[in-house]
Amino acid sequence: MKKVLLILFLFSCHFSQAQTAIKPVVKTRILFVLDASGSMTNTWGNGNRFRASKTIISGLVDSLQKIPNLEMGLRVFGSMSPLNANDCKDTKLEAPIRANNASTIKLKLTNLKANGITPIAYALEQSANDFVYSGEGYRNILILITDGIESCDGNACEISKKLQAKGIFLQPFIIGLGLTKEAALTFECVGRYDDAQDEIGFKKSLKSVMNTVLNSSTSQINLLDESGKPTESNVPISFYDKSAGILRYNFIHTLNARGNPDTLQLDPVNVYDMVVHTIPPIYKNDIKVLPNKHTVVNVDAAQGDLIIQTEGLSTYKELSSIIKKNNEEEIIDKLDINQKRKYLTGTYDIEILTLPRISISNLKIKQSETTSIKIPAPGLLTILNTNAVPVFGSIYVERGQELEFVCEINGNTVTETITLQPGIYHLVYKNKGSKKTMSTRSERFQISSGSSYSIRF
Repeated sequence: MKKVLLILFLFSCHFSQAQTAIKPVVKTRILFVLDASGSMTNTWGNGNRFRASKTIISGLVDSLQKIPNLEMGLRVFGSMSPLNANDCKDTKLEAPIRANNASTIKLKLTNLKANGITPIAYALEQSANDFVYSGEGYRNILILITDGIESCDGNACEISKKLQAKGIFLQPFIIGLGLTKEAALTFECVGRYDDAQDEIGFKKSLKSVMNTVLNSSTSQINLLDESGKPTESNVPISFYDKSAGILRYNFIHTLNARGNPDTLQLDPVNVYDMVVHTIPPIYKNDIKVLPNKHTVVNVDAAQGDLIIQTEGLSTYKELSSIIKKNNEEEIIDKLDINQKRKYLTGTYDIEILTLPRISISNLKIKQSETTSIKIPAPGLLTILNTNAVPVFGSIYVERGQELEFVCEINGNTVTETITLQPGIYHLVYKNKGSKKTMSTRSERFQISSGSSYSIRF
């Protein structure tokens, strides 16, 4: 019992808080993947890396034994074949992931010897079979401990990302024992890397990993208005695992009963890229959730409302508008008539899909205000083809001395009704069967709001 208390004090990770970590997690599974290549026997302080690793891991699993809902296992690579065998499949699950198996892990560590090369990618790939369960209710954690880089042709980065994307394990932890800066860089794409140049550094690295894995944390997303106050809310937010590129969480941002942004629980194992689904969306990358702390993320998200309506009675059954940021080509939204929607404050270009289209540039959306666009009520043009002879035809609107194309007519029906904005128009048409250009006819007419005009062929 004294030994357990001593080790708990040594690592000082506040393990008792693990019971309240990341709800609704049922079990946390930790797989230690230990390098047992020949280089691990090189001198390191007063001993060597392999002996120090076995001692420190043995002490750690002893202390972890008492943590509820925690299971552990041990995979080793480089222990079975000599160095000259160049065995790129030298890896073995020494202790399957189970509860209360600290004694098994310690016994396996005692009997292990460091021999061969460093097939890291293959060992990671084989670890997929070690996590018997994955998905909701399980947090699968992989901790890789090594003093070298890949010896074979495997791609540890690719394998790590693939297994993360499949939900086999969360972003791995890598502890490098005395690695050069160049070697350490090769692990940045594999997972969260930490460097240990001596035994003290190794203990600190493990302490940091356990602190992240086992302790609870809270987060708060402040959607700030133009005064810097977190008053914006009711916006969907997505969190993506930065390492694996997959969606981890979806929330709708909410203010609690006190009017403050509600508290979230995000797993501190991952680093996140966040998307706030305002219009247009806001992207914030590299969000790190700190264990045992309340992480606050501030986002400038001041918004105002936009609504497009007609003046007076309208015959529009459906009418949409295209919304773009000012002087940008990308369409960010399609807004239907009489529909109110929030947009980030700023300047926009609007194109209302009437006939003819109405374009509005440099429209300003202001915080907490409703910008209302009023367009004239349309009129109706009715075309009566009493002879039922198919025609080619188009409608143009007068713009000063020029004609601007509006639309083509159907030309194959007896009756056709077209909704047009107020203005002066020309209908230009000819029979489809006619072989003479001079048979073209043109009729000028005017449309007023709420009125109808008929043309008979």
